[in-house]
Amino acid sequence: MRRPHGTETPRMRYLPPAMAAARRRRALIAVLPPLALLALPLAAPLLAGHDGALPWLLDLPVHWQWFGALWLALAGLFAALYADGRWALVLLGLVLPWLSAPPQLPARAETSARTLSIASANVEYLNHDATALRAWLAGVRPDLVVLLEVTPAWLASFGALDDWPYREIAASEGVHGIALLSRLPLGDVRVSRMAGSLASIDALVRLDDGRDIALAAVHLWPPMSAGLHGARDRSLAHGLRALRAGGQPALLIGDLNATPWSPAFAPLQKHGWRRTTSLEPTWPDGPLLALGLPIDHVLASPDWTRVEAAVGPAIGSDHRPVFVRLALSPLPGAAGASLAVPVR
Repeated sequence: MRRPHGTETPRMRYLPPAMAAARRRRALIAVLPPLALLALPLAAPLLAGHDGALPWLLDLPVHWQWFGALWLALAGLFAALYADGRWALVLLGLVLPWLSAPPQLPARAETSARTLSIASANVEYLNHDATALRAWLAGVRPDLVVLLEVTPAWLASFGALDDWPYREIAASEGVHGIALLSRLPLGDVRVSRMAGSLASIDALVRLDDGRDIALAAVHLWPPMSAGLHGARDRSLAHGLRALRAGGQPALLIGDLNATPWSPAFAPLQKHGWRRTTSLEPTWPDGPLLALGLPIDHVLASPDWTRVEAAVGPAIGSDHRPVFVRLALSPLPGAAGASLAVPVR
């Protein structure tokens, strides 16, 4: 006899206690690892500033938050369908990547005020074709450009740099090349390779209202060992402190080989910094980029507000470029003063 729709017999609803307990155990085993991965950034302040094998080993998985979110979504659906619908509550953990990241710089509505635009790209030392990046830069027209892993061959492919009359270029074979291109005058430029970084450029950027911006373009070592992990974190913390020491508005730009969920980012708020870039992955470019890592950043002192932030297109590198437009609080009596000089 056909049963009415939506009804079921006690036998259809019943599971032996041993089988029900086994399903609950399997559901727990399925959801605990991704939940732990997504909760790991909450321990970042406790791990910040510590060297050794344990902080390094805990730092390695913390970056993979988007992979963890997909893992939790699949595990939660499995647990809800296989064991008990109430397991779907674990899907609330999918908000953790947004809650555990340091706050982004406050947004500002688009106005007629002048802004400062910045682009940063790790062009990858094996990539010798600058065509895609040049086309993208021609569209976004940044005032400042930071380029990492710049080789002589890539630089030759890029061609003329006339759009940025002020520049410091230290091209190199391998991963140590770096360049800073600017439409604005540069001063006190220093190229170095300090501990924890593959390359860096420190400079003052002179605005047309007479103010200077303290800027650091950096490419930090990836945490391939406990020693490099500690050196990366110390280098970033030192850079954040040093840039604020003079009291000027400041920017730190580049490939930090760390995501916002890493303990390396714990000093940001302590020293008054904010990330301007989003949590959208920039590495490794390819079919699985959506599960990748946001490791290319523009960090800003609290003098700025965010007008625009975006991740750029594929440029033949293993990284995607990033672009931000920021507004700087005007000097008293100089509201609306331009931050940019005419393109030459």
